[in-house]
Amino acid sequence: MPNIRMVWFDIGRVLYDHLADELIEDLAKQSNPALKPYEVYRKIRESKLVVEFDLGHIGTEEFGEKMQKLLGLADRQWFLARWKRILAPNQLMWRLTSSLGRNFYPMGIISNIGELHIEYLEKIISCGAIMQFRPRIYSCREGIDKPSPEIFRIALEKANSEYPWDEELMPDECVFIDDRPENIETARALGWHAVPHNPAFGTNTFLKLSELGLRI
Repeated sequence: MPNIRMVWFDIGRVLYDHLADELIEDLAKQSNPALKPYEVYRKIRESKLVVEFDLGHIGTEEFGEKMQKLLGLADRQWFLARWKRILAPNQLMWRLTSSLGRNFYPMGIISNIGELHIEYLEKIISCGAIMQFRPRIYSCREGIDKPSPEIFRIALEKANSEYPWDEELMPDECVFIDDRPENIETARALGWHAVPHNPAFGTNTFLKLSELGLRI
């Protein structure tokens, strides 16, 4: 049985539901000339603006300006406010974090995310509960995104600086929860334990963690 000393979470589609379909529908309604939802999705994907934003290559205002132009939106501030609300807390996963916290497991975050959502998560939604995760490794602040191995190395290095471990935290003492197969594969290749999370079957994540010996 592995000796798991720290649990790491992704944000979108793990700790928070990712309400992308609703967002795309709303953007389509506001577009000019009018776009169909699939056209909005294609334009956003092909533009790679989200990747640039999540890597910190462009800031919030530039992101909003370019998305406004891309989709023909009348109100940039409406767009930024609506973009933030793509995330909503996943109550099942937050119950998991509460259980892990009661059992004294340190928890961290490794997420591909832009500054707009960081502000939303840390200052507005969930009453600041995201602050219990230390460290929080955000792609836009590191300039690296998953599945790059380097972001996992940074996470481990910061965890070892953050906590007064009696012994240095090692990769095989970490478990990472993510919904993307490529991120799971990278974590495992680096010696981490990793649990693939399916938002439609969240209880399976509980089961996999229990099989790794975690007290939940």
